[in-house]
Amino acid sequence: MNAKIVGIDIGHDCVSAAVIRMGFQKIQLDAHASVAYSTKDDMPTGLTDCLNRLAEQTDISGMPAAISFSSDDLFYRNLFTPFHRRHEIEKILPCELESLLPLPVDELITDFQIVETQSGTSTLLSVSVSRMFIDTIHAACKPHRLNIRRFMPGICAIALCHSHLSGPVTTSLMLDMDKHFLSCCIISGLRIYLIRKMTLNANALSFMDEAGLEIQRTLLMAEQTFGRAFSLDGIYINGDPGSTFCSSLSHILGIPVHPVDLLDNRNWALNMSPMSNQTTPAMNRALASAVVMGKAVSGINFRDKTGFYWNIWHDYRSRWIELGVYAAIALILAITSVSIDLIFRKKQLHSLDQQVSRMFYSVFPKDTPMVDPIHQVRLKIEETAKNEWLQHDSQHGLLFILKRISENTPIRLNVTIFRLTFDENRIQLIGFTPDFETVYEFKRRLEDSGAFESTTLLSSTQNKSEDRINFSMELKARMADKN
Repeated sequence: MNAKIVGIDIGHDCVSAAVIRMGFQKIQLDAHASVAYSTKDDMPTGLTDCLNRLAEQTDISGMPAAISFSSDDLFYRNLFTPFHRRHEIEKILPCELESLLPLPVDELITDFQIVETQSGTSTLLSVSVSRMFIDTIHAACKPHRLNIRRFMPGICAIALCHSHLSGPVTTSLMLDMDKHFLSCCIISGLRIYLIRKMTLNANALSFMDEAGLEIQRTLLMAEQTFGRAFSLDGIYINGDPGSTFCSSLSHILGIPVHPVDLLDNRNWALNMSPMSNQTTPAMNRALASAVVMGKAVSGINFRDKTGFYWNIWHDYRSRWIELGVYAAIALILAITSVSIDLIFRKKQLHSLDQQVSRMFYSVFPKDTPMVDPIHQVRLKIEETAKNEWLQHDSQHGLLFILKRISENTPIRLNVTIFRLTFDENRIQLIGFTPDFETVYEFKRRLEDSGAFESTTLLSSTQNKSEDRINFSMELKARMADKN
């Protein structure tokens, strides 16, 4: 399943866009375009021209899009609040920012991230952008019916993407150079702690000195804000400051400095199309914004939050549908299994009913027809039990005799009786025991019970083939007192 995403970056003097195809194993670059402009007023025209060029290469109508833009259009603040839940912070944030921002709060769109929570206080990174600027972008994208899902700062896009691909456990400083503007942020574990923006001198020597000084100020500000020093694993630069800039800045700061080129990242299986074999800093940001959205990396987003659940459905509907199909198949299999088991059990019940019917007819052949076998068998047993020879209170009844035999045969005596003949007051028992001692003890217990007039052992023989003692015994029941 491949999902196409448009990534757009609006820089100081150019607009870059790229279409990528997100797959399970790879990311494919399908198309890209870049259009330069001279002033900010030309930005809408430049954005429209860039999208038109992109549309000539591939169909982008209705495609989900992520847009990043330069940091000079944004306002960053680190705030402290005693609240920890997002909906609580959203209520008090406009009041906190009202005196800190150059524009009225109702003319801005603001998003924030909870950076960390310590000692009952939450540290926030708040980012605001002009509502008019977002509306201008929407108007320029409207002809192509782009489904814009994410607006984010360019520095956040490149930092989150690079950290996601390189390993989120690292702590690094990301620099984004766009013309003579420099943005920097500290990122650790896919969490951006602090963002700063600055304008640098065009002179090469002072440019390097100023960059090193601003980086040191940023690290000092982070230490003062968060109350701890950040141990950086490296500094990464998205831009083209010159061939010696990275080595010189690394020498000044004592920290490794590396340029950023997303296409050279070994963890990114990107297949390049023949249209290009290199990327620019703006193209890096456009690619990064698309990847961040495609990989669902959380971060700052100025998109209107209305219809949030509908947007989730729209973003992942194919996956939801696939999940629904799998769930339906599992449900059908479960119902089929239960149905088969129910049919099998019904057959078992029918077979048992037939066995009961056969047993009923064999015992009570005169009773027909058979309607409820089990109920009719119970009634017949109760009816038969009324006969004198089955009465429980009869001192010479069969049930009484069987009861006395059972009472005088403890569990430890292994006696098996497989034939019992009852004729008036004489009972003949035929069975077997494991040894002769058991036979004699069984006979003695029956004599001592007082239920029988006499107990006679007719025979006791050893069955060597089955290793047991076969016996035959005759009992004479004690007649009840007729008085």
